[in-house]
Amino acid sequence: MSTIEDSDDWLVSVAMRLQEEGDIGGAFQLWKELAQNRPGLRVFFGLAIAATELGEWDEARRSLRRAVELDGGFRPAWILLHAVAMSIGDWEQCEAAARQALRIEEDAEAYCRCPASTISSDG
Repeated sequence: MSTIEDSDDWLVSVAMRLQEEGDIGGAFQLWKELAQNRPGLRVFFGLAIAATELGEWDEARRSLRRAVELDGGFRPAWILLHAVAMSIGDWEQCEAAARQALRIEEDAEAYCRCPASTISSDG
């Protein structure tokens, strides 16, 4: 039995394929429809990528802000937000996004560090 979520996953796959094949305009339109009907991190990030490729800076920034609202630890969204802000000359947003991306990386590195004395050779 097919569900709405299955069809959304299929539509996300179609949007990604369109983008990979170079039909950025088609992907952009599909991402926009998905963002209106079934918003989510993957959809907002996909929309932002397509918008960036088309130079639709306001849409890209809006979609990236929605993405980081959903998951503030999603580093790729902060990195792309940094690039979008740089492209439009929003230096304050550019710096803030870069700092957040670096903070997430530092947090991940700190989480992965563990003193050798806490690792047992017994398994």
